[in-house]
Amino acid sequence: MANTIETISYTRSPNKFATILRKQVHQYFQTQKLQPTSSPSMKWRLIILSGMWIGLYTMLLTGHLPCAFLVLSMVLFHFVLFQLALTAHDGSHNAVSSNPKTNKWIYRIFDLAGVNSYLWEFDHVISHHGLPNVSGYDSNMYMYPAIRLDPYAPKKWFHRYQHIYALFMYAHATLFKVFLADFVNFKRERIGMIEVGKHPNKELFYLIGTKAFAISYIYIIPFLFISAPAWQIILSMYVGHLVSGIALGLIFQVTHTNLLVSQVKPNHQGKISHSYEEHVFSTTADFAVHNKVIAWMTGGLNIHAVHHMFPNMSQMHLPQIAKIVRKTCTEHNVPYLEFPTWRTAISSHFQALKQLGQA
Repeated sequence: MANTIETISYTRSPNKFATILRKQVHQYFQTQKLQPTSSPSMKWRLIILSGMWIGLYTMLLTGHLPCAFLVLSMVLFHFVLFQLALTAHDGSHNAVSSNPKTNKWIYRIFDLAGVNSYLWEFDHVISHHGLPNVSGYDSNMYMYPAIRLDPYAPKKWFHRYQHIYALFMYAHATLFKVFLADFVNFKRERIGMIEVGKHPNKELFYLIGTKAFAISYIYIIPFLFISAPAWQIILSMYVGHLVSGIALGLIFQVTHTNLLVSQVKPNHQGKISHSYEEHVFSTTADFAVHNKVIAWMTGGLNIHAVHHMFPNMSQMHLPQIAKIVRKTCTEHNVPYLEFPTWRTAISSHFQALKQLGQA
C-alpha cells in the first residue's frame, strides 16, 4: 500500500522533565522486576472476559429467555465484546505481551467484534496517537460527523445543539462502526495525517470476510436460533449497541474534549510550538485515576494522558505509573490535567461541547 504521512513536527525536543519522567518510570519497572508491556492481571482479564463471552453466547443460543432477560443478556454480551475490544486496543499498542505474535493475535479481537483491525492502525495508532487534538490531523476529532470537536473547523447551525444530541450520536457509534464506517474509511483518500493510496486487495477481502463472519455470529445466528419474537431479538441487539456506544463516547471523548485541554493548530510550516510530551499533557486529561473499578471497566483508558505518554505499557500498570507522573509533573511545574471522578469529567465534556457548538 502506498501512503505518505504529512510532515507535522514538534519544534522542541524532549526537555529535562521528559527525560526525568521516563527515567523514573524505567527505574520503577526495574525495581519491581516487572515487564512494562505485560502483566499477569491482563491474562486474568482475558480469561474472565473470554469465559463471559462464550458463556453468554451459549446461553443466548440455547435458552428460552423472557424479553427483559433476553435484553439484559444481549446487553451484557455486547458489553463483554466492547471490553474485549478495549483489550484489543492494548494489543494494537503491543501492550499485552512481550511476545509480538501474542499482541498481534489479541489485536485481531477487533475483527471478532466487527471492527477492522487494519484500518484501526491508521485511524488510531498513527493518526490519533501521533497528533492528538491537532486540528486537521487527529482523526479522533472527526469520528462523529455531526459533532464539532475541532474549534478551527467550520461551524454549522445545528452544532449549537450538539451538547444535547451528542449522547444520541455516541449511542449509535458502535452500530455505525460495524455496519458502515469501516467501508467508508476504506475508500477515503486521507485518514488523519496519512494520505492513503490504494489498499492491497487482500485487505479488502479480509475486511469483507471478517465483517461477514462477525455479522453472522453476532446477529444472524442468534436471530435464527433464539426462541423469541423477532422484535425482542432486534431490540436486545439494539440496546446492546446503545450501551457500548455510550461507554465508548464517555471514555474516549471526555479525555480529549473538556474544559481543561487544548486543541492545537500547526502553523503554516507544519510546526507545533512545543515538545510531544508537553503536547500530550496539554491535550489529554485523566479521570478517576484511583478508582480500580473504573480503571477495569474502561480498560485503563481513564488514565489517558499516561497512556499517551507510554502507549506500549500494559493498562494494568497505569494506575501506579500515574502516581509517578503526577509527582514528577508537580516537581517540574508541568500541568497534569485530571478530574477526580468520571462524573466531573463527563460534565466538563458536555460543557466543552456547548462552547464548541457556539463559539
